[in-house]
Amino acid sequence: LCIPTFEDCIPWEKVIVYDPDKPCMDLGSVYPNMKEFRLAMRQFAINEEFELDTKKTDPTRFIGNRKAEDCPWHIVGRTWPNGNTVMVFSC
Repeated sequence: LCIPTFEDCIPWEKVIVYDPDKPCMDLGSVYPNMKEFRLAMRQFAINEEFELDTKKTDPTRFIGNRKAEDCPWHIVGRTWPNGNTVMVFSC
C-alpha cells in the first residue's frame, strides 16, 4: 500500500486508496477503474468465503451475486462519467 506524500499530490487529482487484501464492498466504495474493482470483488469473495456469480460485466458495469439460492446479496459497480472510477451502487 503506497500512501502519497505531499510532494506527490496534484491538487485537482483524486487519490483512491484501498486495501487490496481486504477490500470493502459497502455502498459508495470507490475503486480507480473496472479492472481494480473486479480484482477487489474476487478478493472480497475469497475473504467472505462465497462463490461469486457474475451476472453481467462490461467496461462500464459489473453485476454479481453469491452463488447460493438462499442468499439475496448482490452487487452493482458502475463507472463514473469520467470513464474510469468505479463506485459500488448497490449491495
